[in-house]
Amino acid sequence: MKRHLLYFFFLSVLTSETYTQSFDWTNAYPEAEGFSSEKLYAMRDTLAGYNTSSILVIRNDKVVLEWYASGWNATRKYYTASLAKALVGGMSLSLALNDGLMHIDDPVCKYIPDWKIIYTPGSGTHWQIDDE
Repeated sequence: MKRHLLYFFFLSVLTSETYTQSFDWTNAYPEAEGFSSEKLYAMRDTLAGYNTSSILVIRNDKVVLEWYASGWNATRKYYTASLAKALVGGMSLSLALNDGLMHIDDPVCKYIPDWKIIYTPGSGTHWQIDDE
């Protein structure tokens, strides 16, 4: 039942009128949105050292930092499969918590009964590692 509700939720989000409405992003100085330009630029420089291709920081519906590495831009497509899973999962969890459907202290086995073994005393002790 819960799985069907989740599918319905995503279907309704994808087909809702708000999904088709356009939104114009505005830019803001970092300080106007409570950020330090110096710290944001230091973060940008650090992440650029790790081959980050782009950074987008948004606060209060305003873009406070948008940066692209050489060869990248706002129109270039990214491979986001893993990112998409994390965003969908995180947003779903936040909506469920916000709506009171889940509580932060609930054990996961309340929603996924097959995982109950994870939360029982001695879980995992029945496994034996073979020394070869």
